[in-house]
Amino acid sequence: MALPDRPVHHWLVPLLAVPATVLGVVLLYYGQSALVPAMADGVENVCGAPDCALGIGVMLFVAGVASVLVAVLLAVLLGRSRARGGRTIGLRLALRDAGAVAACVLSGYVIVSVVLWWMIG
Repeated sequence: MALPDRPVHHWLVPLLAVPATVLGVVLLYYGQSALVPAMADGVENVCGAPDCALGIGVMLFVAGVASVLVAVLLAVLLGRSRARGGRTIGLRLALRDAGAVAACVLSGYVIVSVVLWWMIG
């Protein structure tokens, strides 16, 4: 039995998209900080100096924070634009919009991470 599509407030989009983006960024950050050195037999093989490993960690952290801020901005703008003109937003539409925002921002974070690792290596 399908649930009815209840009307919700437009702030539900950022309230769902931002935690999903934060969770995704944290998982990707720790995943690649453990996976990339293991695949290359140590950080020294990816980049020579310890400063290099520190630099990539800081750049990935900054990219993660920027990704969350972009998710906040996109989710607020998308939720407000859907509610403009007195239209009601359904729960399914809010969930779909939040998922789309999180997926787009996380794919951008993955692209930036690949470019950063490529530039370092």
